[in-house]
Amino acid sequence: MLSVPTRQRPAEERDEEFLRRLFAESRESEFARLPLDSTQIGQLLRQQFDARARACAAGFPAARWFIVESLDEAIGTLCLERSDSGLAVQDIAILSTWQNRGVGSALLRAVLAEARAAGLPVQLQVRVGSAADRLYRRLGFVEISNDRLNIAMQWRANSDRVAAPRSWAAQPDATAGVPIH
Repeated sequence: MLSVPTRQRPAEERDEEFLRRLFAESRESEFARLPLDSTQIGQLLRQQFDARARACAAGFPAARWFIVESLDEAIGTLCLERSDSGLAVQDIAILSTWQNRGVGSALLRAVLAEARAAGLPVQLQVRVGSAADRLYRRLGFVEISNDRLNIAMQWRANSDRVAAPRSWAAQPDATAGVPIH
């Protein structure tokens, strides 16, 4: 359950430091196993962040990045691509200190509510073995492909497996910024 108010705003140039920190935190465990010192890991993470930023800009030019805030503190990000054929969550990440508080669920429920209203599907990918996989399945996403590294998932408004997202109005601690635009 979301215990504090959150809001989303479009990402700006001033958010790059936060986005780099969030990226590094979310990849920390992957890189900790490498036989590298902290300077080398930091350098590798910077290169990976830059490469991902270029790949996202080239591969998903219509995607928009949002910063998730609580009490004016950046706590996460959402990258959402909209098209006539559906919505695609290209990235979602929440600082570890804010995970398991309902922030990711609330973000995804807002995306699903938008998709439901438009009659569109939502697609995303998740790493095999990721804890987020359970969240996505709980929200009604189903696996559409699996390459042993990533699982492509889809949510459809008319699926019998999908429970209607809770209304934001019914959550007293949800605030402005939803639906995500």
